[in-house]
Amino acid sequence: QGHDFDISALSLSTDSNFLVSGSGDGKIKVWDTNTANCLFTFTQHNAKITDLKFPANKMNLFISSSNDGTVRAFDLVKFNNFRTMTSPEPTLLTCVAIDNNAEIVCAGSHDPFSIYVWNLKTSDIVDILSGHTGPISSIAFSTTSDLLVSGSWDKTVRLWSLYSKRGDYEAFDINGEVLSVDLSANSKQFSASNIKGEIHTWDIENSVLLSKC
Repeated sequence: QGHDFDISALSLSTDSNFLVSGSGDGKIKVWDTNTANCLFTFTQHNAKITDLKFPANKMNLFISSSNDGTVRAFDLVKFNNFRTMTSPEPTLLTCVAIDNNAEIVCAGSHDPFSIYVWNLKTSDIVDILSGHTGPISSIAFSTTSDLLVSGSWDKTVRLWSLYSKRGDYEAFDINGEVLSVDLSANSKQFSASNIKGEIHTWDIENSVLLSKC
């Protein structure tokens, strides 16, 4: 029941009962972590899966992004694709994030260098975040505030305030093309890895580099 192509994305549900895996062939498989059985295979995407995410406070759904230019939301009770979100112009979507309560979905693109923000309930675009000057490689939501953190091949990490409309807080220099970003549990720090093999950890409130390894 395994994938026929390379696995390109993985995500584990908050309760650790489900693992979803995405492949280069556009297929997404749902696995029961207790039995290691494949419960279902979603085939709605028609290009490589680039990212998969579960919301922190919802156990029965997950979202995906793909090079086919769509973000899709899947129900793990009915096993169906109940929402499909698209950008205003065709683009390769490289990464995806969803807020704790599964209300807001964001996805980064390869070109243009934008982050699209959708309302999951309506599938409508509510904002487009611009500022990066290279492809978006990774995004992550805070679990305690309205922050979204994004990393890019422009060698920066940016923090965005989605609900207060304050825009990005600041651009942080990561000294290389950013591959991955994540926030600490209290959202006071973020870490970013770059193409040089470095991991930078920053204090957000004071804009201080805490460590580089």
